[in-house]
Amino acid sequence: MASKTNCTINGYDYYRQSKVIGHKENGDPVRKWFYGKNKTESEKKYKEFMLSNSVDENITFGQMAYYYTYNVLIYDSSIASTTLAEYERAYRLYLKERPVTIKPLAKITAKDIQTHFNLLSAEHSTPVRQLHKFLKKFFAYAEIDGLTTNPMSAITVPVKRKKDEALDNEVITFSDGEMQAILKNLKTNRIRLLIKLAAATGMRIGELLGLKYENIHDGYVSVVRQHCSYYQINNDGTRELVYEDRPPKANSYRDIPYPANLENEIKLHKELHYQESRQNGYESEYVFTTQTGHQLDPRNVRRAWKRFLLSIDVEPKKFHALRATYGTSLSKAGVAIETTCSLMGHKSIKTTYKYYINVEDDQKIKAASKINSLFG
Repeated sequence: MASKTNCTINGYDYYRQSKVIGHKENGDPVRKWFYGKNKTESEKKYKEFMLSNSVDENITFGQMAYYYTYNVLIYDSSIASTTLAEYERAYRLYLKERPVTIKPLAKITAKDIQTHFNLLSAEHSTPVRQLHKFLKKFFAYAEIDGLTTNPMSAITVPVKRKKDEALDNEVITFSDGEMQAILKNLKTNRIRLLIKLAAATGMRIGELLGLKYENIHDGYVSVVRQHCSYYQINNDGTRELVYEDRPPKANSYRDIPYPANLENEIKLHKELHYQESRQNGYESEYVFTTQTGHQLDPRNVRRAWKRFLLSIDVEPKKFHALRATYGTSLSKAGVAIETTCSLMGHKSIKTTYKYYINVEDDQKIKAASKINSLFG
């Protein structure tokens, strides 16, 4: 019986088949044709090629990192969506197509990773910490798969120099004069109540946008959810912005008292909101929505916030500065640090401590000024 063939070259019949012998850095397969007198011989030549060329041993760090990110990592259901987005961002911005990635994965050493980290730390420290977390997972996977050893236990994450550590405790706040200008000029601004609640409770922007009317009662605001956005990563490397409500972290569940003079503000907002919903044909249990009843986009809120500050000649600062101002005001008022920590939903008092450090510095300056006055 004649052997089965599927092509003729220079008058000779062959069995030809295309096989994947590796992958490009972007994940696309690299293919090669293998020829034989029949299918069995063609398969044999393919296997001999793979063994003699040790393709798996020559796969680059970059190729495997790409494959892992978009074919393994993004399907790990044990990792939160926001964390997955952070890992993908760390890979995409701080590892992909960097010089270290062209080296064969099997030959990557702790020295290679450490050198890359040291170069990155000269730019910023945050990327190094993010990439370190990503690479710990990546090399654990690659080691289990028999592709390389795990060098991460030998890596030292570069830390900020002491002269830069003070920046960690820097708190950006609004002065008393700026806060007066902000509250005075809100008028009929659509996010008027949102701004006032942020200033009066120190709530995060996501907590405010996840707020429902049922969460405001008896002089308290209950934080039970947050409105979050994150990038959903697809296996082709594309990203899609997704919004969702999710429970806050354990320490962020809290009841925050608000000033009695906000009661009328809340009632007025609810009445106007109800009138608008009737007029525009929507229903919503959320406190802050668009004119069509959808939850507000935090990016649009930040843009509106910046425009508002510019319109009243107040130096633009992040929306988070309202929260920082709240925390600093509590510390200036002599509120115990444990209470401030609870009201702000901090996981640790160490986070709250920075508000008290800055107040102490302010008090030191005032004390020095009093002493200076003694000397005329």
